[in-house]
Amino acid sequence: NVIGPLNLSTRSKDIRISGVSSNVQVKNENGPVEIEVTKLGNIEVQNDRADIRIFIPEKSSFQVDAQARNGEIQSDFNELKIENGDNRSTASGSVNGGTSHIVLNNQHGSIEIRKGEAVASPPAPPKPARTPKKSEVPEPTEN
Repeated sequence: NVIGPLNLSTRSKDIRISGVSSNVQVKNENGPVEIEVTKLGNIEVQNDRADIRIFIPEKSSFQVDAQARNGEIQSDFNELKIENGDNRSTASGSVNGGTSHIVLNNQHGSIEIRKGEAVASPPAPPKPARTPKKSEVPEPTEN
């Protein structure tokens, strides 16, 4: 979980940030960036040669300015205007009033703007082993 502003700059790393509840600024190259937001602040991501994926709570208020060079943009938020071209794709628009600002720039990678959280619920624990009934326990045999 990230509480408070985050400013991250790296190379050749896979970045996964979960539980974000404030402003985030990420600059990366040669690795994907995934951000799971719990409470939206301003977000700026600049990436090169890998994908950007951001998960935003459905009821959040934000505006988006995104562009991907040599990559596509996909979104679960129908309010955003998306134009996917041969060499350049853009997304812009406002969702639920547009309070927070999200800026996503990517070169040679795609951008996904998704509803919800990135982390799936953990699987249920296995059921405890069943104790065999006395009638199911094999009787010792003599040889």
